[in-house]
Amino acid sequence: MSKFHKETLKCPTCQEAIEAVFWDSITIDENAEMQFKEDVKTGKLFKAVCPHCKMMYHLNYPLLYTDKTNHFMIYYIPNESKNAQLTFPDTSDTAYTYRIAGTYFEFIEKILIFENHLNDIVIELIKAVMLQKEKNLQKSQGVYFAALSDKKLSFQILGHEHAFISYPRDAYEELAKGLKFKAVDDFQLINLKTFNNFLISNNQ
Repeated sequence: MSKFHKETLKCPTCQEAIEAVFWDSITIDENAEMQFKEDVKTGKLFKAVCPHCKMMYHLNYPLLYTDKTNHFMIYYIPNESKNAQLTFPDTSDTAYTYRIAGTYFEFIEKILIFENHLNDIVIELIKAVMLQKEKNLQKSQGVYFAALSDKKLSFQILGHEHAFISYPRDAYEELAKGLKFKAVDDFQLINLKTFNNFLISNNQ
């Protein structure tokens, strides 16, 4: 069940009081309205509009995203919300994958990865190789998985003159078969900054 609460905020532009909606959790299943999923991906759930001056601004807050069809949970915990008091759900269901996302782009990337039934650890390894080989990508604002087709995986490059870069799907599948990982049975943050430590601890 999706849950939300409302808070009264002061508009940063006109200083008037407004009531904003904060979603605590979103649950996606075959019976849920697909608009929820689109509103997360487009960022609509993190936007508020002042009814007085019509100014739109971004709300950055923790959100637990559960996809019952594809069996994954992602707890989006913005870096500025790390000290917030959060309640983590039970992680005893081994059919689910559990992750933490610290930025909005990581959050959306994890959703796309698991909707396509890919391994996010392998994805991070591929991104690390890309950044090592393509030195110009190091000047970008980040590389994120964006789409899957029959022949390739597409990655979006932020702040770079080339919007996307691709990686062969068969090469991904070979890499995924060759790498063995212990099961991750709780919420973990796995991104470019943390996956090296994860690989080291996984092999101990």
